[in-house]
Amino acid sequence: MKTLWVLLGVAAPLLMSTPTFAEEAAGAWSGAIDNHLLALIRIDKAADGSYSGTFTDHEQPLAKPDDHAVTNVPIAHVVATTDRLSFEAPAIGDAIFDGRWDKAAQQWVGTFQWGKDGYRSQLRLTRTNATNLADSVKPRVYTSAAEERDVMEALIEGYVQDKRFMGAIFVSQGDHVLIDNGYGFANLSAGTPNTSDTRYHIASITKSFTATAILMLQDRGKLSLDDPLSKYITDAPAAWDGITLRHLLAHTSGLGDHNPLLAGHFGEAFSPAQLWKIIRTLPLDSRPGETYQYSNAGFSILGLVIEKVSGQPYGDFLHDNIFMPLHMDSTGYNPSAGAKDAIGYEMGDDAPVAAAYRDLSNSFSAGGLVSTTHDLRKWQTALFGEKLISKTALTEMQTQGLGLARNALDGHMTYSHSGHLPGYVSDAAYQPENDLSVIVLGNLDNSSAVWISRSLFTLAHGFPTEVVPLPKAIEVAPDILKQYVGTYVLAAGFSLAVTVEGGHLVVQAAGQDKVRAYPESETIFFARTVAAKLEFTRDKDGRRGCILHQGGRDMPGVRQ
Repeated sequence: MKTLWVLLGVAAPLLMSTPTFAEEAAGAWSGAIDNHLLALIRIDKAADGSYSGTFTDHEQPLAKPDDHAVTNVPIAHVVATTDRLSFEAPAIGDAIFDGRWDKAAQQWVGTFQWGKDGYRSQLRLTRTNATNLADSVKPRVYTSAAEERDVMEALIEGYVQDKRFMGAIFVSQGDHVLIDNGYGFANLSAGTPNTSDTRYHIASITKSFTATAILMLQDRGKLSLDDPLSKYITDAPAAWDGITLRHLLAHTSGLGDHNPLLAGHFGEAFSPAQLWKIIRTLPLDSRPGETYQYSNAGFSILGLVIEKVSGQPYGDFLHDNIFMPLHMDSTGYNPSAGAKDAIGYEMGDDAPVAAAYRDLSNSFSAGGLVSTTHDLRKWQTALFGEKLISKTALTEMQTQGLGLARNALDGHMTYSHSGHLPGYVSDAAYQPENDLSVIVLGNLDNSSAVWISRSLFTLAHGFPTEVVPLPKAIEVAPDILKQYVGTYVLAAGFSLAVTVEGGHLVVQAAGQDKVRAYPESETIFFARTVAAKLEFTRDKDGRRGCILHQGGRDMPGVRQ
């Protein structure tokens, strides 16, 4: 989803004698799309009252002009009236901006459409005195930790007031704790508020702990990451012979997901042995080491390896070697529900509704842990401080993405993992360079927890950001929905199954849960639980296709 963040400016006073512009369009306007595409728009006014201008953009971080910048791309058909500004950018796929002046925000607010019938973004333009792109996006220097905290709280409150976030958030930089609060309710019916001590299902953040445990065992000489899986799991299928532990940790084993095989049984308890009987039926989608394919099955198998090598149940090994030494007293594997546990909710049409129950044992070592923000911070401090694994093991973990995702946010390397189970969305991220930690645990099932986490890093770096707007759903005729039913292949091993259930369009990515898709238009649908949009297309021969807009990428697909 593309959004725009900007530097606030001051508008000129309005003239009251005759109709005039709410804000003169001439000048420079700055902002950023999707928190990574920086933009500077210059508009010039000729003597005859006509307008022309240029559009410049650049991927963050912007240190100096380079080949990534698009400079002096002309804009055309600039229209400025009393309260409207629109223009076209022919060199950017005939993109079109159409906005209105927001007096309170002192911004032009409108839609930036990426070509005719193309993907639409919300776009806000704010006046700047900068003459170049770099100057227009200089980071803010906070005068105090209190000022930085206020800016972060304002961002979080936007999601809370929009009724899209409930949970707990912890942010610290060095010795300064900037945010340490709960928001919304752990239990709506009982009126129990979320606090810093509330415990959440952290879902796939569990994988970072599983990876840590495997690296611990390697440090102790109990195994090697390059050992074949068959050394520890002797009844693994012969077709899996090329799989190593490193492949499983790096999601390059060639295995997909076992969740589709559990459909209809997510509420049931599974022993590790029962899970294995299901997982071992999976075929290889690709040769080991050949391609990256996110695999819950792979990390569940790693849990079996931990049990085999250590001689302990998975949860007991983590408790004795990580949770207890670090005094992570609220963290555990598949515990009984307690008074401090948050109930997971989904976004209903009018109000949150309790999410379907999922027994954590069938997520096992891929997603079966519960924890708090405070406990996760203890774990981050110990892991990156080399208190749990050796420096060599930590370097492997970081450079190879073993149980961690690696991303450069605003030029700073960030190590993170997010998680999602019905009713819960979480994100735990850390930047060693500046000892910056952001942990967001939510119990309302939508992407806001991840958006908030990324935005808090952006704010910490001194760049402005705004609440990602939630699209508004419209009514679409059932006959139109039926036209989209089918399976769309976007890449090898990755497809989307589109169905109509209960009068609604439902999308299921291979190996993942079903997601309801809400119509933004007759061809563009958005999800409330995933930061993605799906656009349906036709080629010149009438063949149906799609484009998945997610994470700043546009992935085309064709219907089988």
